[in-house]
Amino acid sequence: GMVEFKDDLKKCLMKCGVEDQVQIFLFCDAQIVQEDFVEAINNVLNSGDVPNLYAVEDFEAIASSCKLLCQTMGMQPTKVNLFSAYLSRVKKNVHV
Repeated sequence: GMVEFKDDLKKCLMKCGVEDQVQIFLFCDAQIVQEDFVEAINNVLNSGDVPNLYAVEDFEAIASSCKLLCQTMGMQPTKVNLFSAYLSRVKKNVHV
């Protein structure tokens, strides 16, 4: 269902953004059980993010892993900048 799909998608995106690993999220048309699946994949392709996907503890992992990246990019490590750095890694590393 949708919960399992979002969990799998979150695991993939976290590996891309937090662990800076290249990941392939393989998804074929036969797996489209709900229209929300397509919307979530579309969001990943457009922005690297899916609304309401992350829990508070996920943001803590994102912040700790992207702090150095923010500083390297010359940005202050604010919540917005940390998440922006995370999304840049996700976009670089995820392949759908």
